[in-house]
Amino acid sequence: MKPKSIEKFDFDDIFDILDHIERKPGLFLLKPNLELLYSFISGIKLISYSGNIDVKNIDKLDGFYDFVHQKLELKYENTMSWFGAISCEYGIEIDGFNKFFEYLNEFRTE
Repeated sequence: MKPKSIEKFDFDDIFDILDHIERKPGLFLLKPNLELLYSFISGIKLISYSGNIDVKNIDKLDGFYDFVHQKLELKYENTMSWFGAISCEYGIEIDGFNKFFEYLNEFRTE
């Protein structure tokens, strides 16, 4: 019997997964941390690209770095993608974690 507080969802869309992480990061990550989030997303991408599961919209995340780069008005390229850009500006703890979701929500509405 599962607890009533855990809502049902499918791991078929990266944005659905990220929505749940934003609301309840402790269910997916040890704590709200940008580095842990980056590792989680990298794992989902690896599994998706290997063909083991089909995750909708996973390719749309490829454009997220360019979006973050423009938002931060960076004059240099970062080899660590969106993670490097956000962590350099806001750190990897709660500020960086929250900024990721702020930017992601803006990115999704464009």
